[in-house]
Amino acid sequence: MKQENLQNNRVDYVFGNKKVVVVESHNFVLPVWAEYCSNTKQEYRLVTIDYHMDTRPIFSQYAYKACNGDLVKADSYVVQKEIYDTYMKHQYNPRKIEEMTRLYVFHDEHILVGYNMGYISDFYCVCKDREDFSEYYKHYFVVGEDENLPNFIKEAQKEKYMLDIDLDFFNSEGDFTRVTVWSNKRHRYHYNSKRTLLF
Repeated sequence: MKQENLQNNRVDYVFGNKKVVVVESHNFVLPVWAEYCSNTKQEYRLVTIDYHMDTRPIFSQYAYKACNGDLVKADSYVVQKEIYDTYMKHQYNPRKIEEMTRLYVFHDEHILVGYNMGYISDFYCVCKDREDFSEYYKHYFVVGEDENLPNFIKEAQKEKYMLDIDLDFFNSEGDFTRVTVWSNKRHRYHYNSKRTLLF
């Protein structure tokens, strides 16, 4: 999918005391996370249900284009570092984050961008496809390979979290019965360790 074709088309819903935000392209969760974290002044565990892990290195596809396909230049992370520094200046400005996301973040890079921005502390993923970029995941459950989904979910819920669902996970009717309903229980969470940038 071409970057210029990615759309936000954000729609907000409220169900009881839960706010649900729907976006068309997955990278546009970043302004939502910026808005939410700026209001609460904390970061959250991300629990995501997605066909793919969506942990491509941050700004990598933009850098590849900016370096005219020169992998050595793109892998030097000079371009990515410049973009990241600009992002951090606008960390909690959802409008600016949306503008920048439209330019620099592809649909499968948002998790590591959110992690590096301080929106998410760690991430748990229920997925069907373990990608090459999965080394960043400490916690993942691959449908068809791993067992004991209830224990995985129980562990994921031990911290305050944001739930992220990509509808590409549901490519058959049977998939709807495999996903456990997440509880409404919330826990206090504090994160004090220094973050290492994951490019």
